[in-house]
Amino acid sequence: MTFEHFKFYGRKGPSFEELAPVLSERIYSKNIRVTMNGLSDIEQAEVAKILARAKNAPPSPGLGTKVKPPKRC
Repeated sequence: MTFEHFKFYGRKGPSFEELAPVLSERIYSKNIRVTMNGLSDIEQAEVAKILARAKNAPPSPGLGTKVKPPKRC
């Protein structure tokens, strides 16, 4: 899977627990690594909030890499 938008905050970003308290409780309390369905309305709203933060973000460099401009054909 790849993402078109990825916002990397490093250590300066918001905590997951503060940004999505209900979703983070579900993930951390049950040690969930992947979930495909079964989110509550609140959890789904928190997911939408997280995705909206990255929607218009420019590409973020990977750790130790430089961002390359997209190739035009």
